[in-house]
Amino acid sequence: MAILVATVVAFALLMWKKELARRIGAAAGAAWSWLRRLVRKPPVAGWDQAAVRFRRQSNDLVARRWPALTLTTLVSHLGLYLVFLLTTRLVGITATQVSWVELLGIFSLGRLLTAAPITPGGVGLAEITYIGGLVLAGGNPIRTQAVAAALLFRVLTYGLQIPLGGFTYIIWQRNKSWRRPAHPDTPTAIPATPN
Repeated sequence: MAILVATVVAFALLMWKKELARRIGAAAGAAWSWLRRLVRKPPVAGWDQAAVRFRRQSNDLVARRWPALTLTTLVSHLGLYLVFLLTTRLVGITATQVSWVELLGIFSLGRLLTAAPITPGGVGLAEITYIGGLVLAGGNPIRTQAVAAALLFRVLTYGLQIPLGGFTYIIWQRNKSWRRPAHPDTPTAIPATPN
C-alpha cells in the first residue's frame, strides 16, 4: 500500500505543475543513473524534459478524450468483473456461499492491490487476494473452488494475453510494409551559394 500511495502522490505532483514534473524527472533520472553506475553503465540523460513532455501530452490527451477514456475504463472493469463472477459460478461457488456484492468487493481489492508495481501484472499478488477473499467470504468448504476460480480467472484475463502478445510481436517485427514513420521526413535545406 505504501508503494501504491507513493506512486499516486508522485504521479499527482508530476501532473500538477511543470516545475514539479521537471524535478521528479530529474530525481528519477539521477536514481536510475546511480543504479546503472553499480553495473558500470553510463548515466541516463533528459529524464527531466521527458517528464515535462509526458505531462503535457497526458494533459492534452485527457482534455480531449476524457469521456471516451472514462467509458472504456468502466467497460473494461465491468467486463473483467463479469468474467470473475462467471468463473466463480462455473467452479461451483454459489450465490449463497459468496454473493455478487462480496465478489465485487474481492475483485475491487484485487484490482487496487495489483495497481501497485510490486510484481509484473500483479502475478502472485492478485491470485492470493482473490483466493484469500473468496475463502474469507465463503469459508473453508469452498477453498478448492476458490483456488480454481482465481486461477481460471487469471488464465482467462492475463495468461492468454502473454502468448497472444508474443504472437503479435512476431508479426509486428516481420511485417514492416504497413508501418508509418513516427515523424515524416522533412526536406533538408540546400545552402545558398554566393554569386
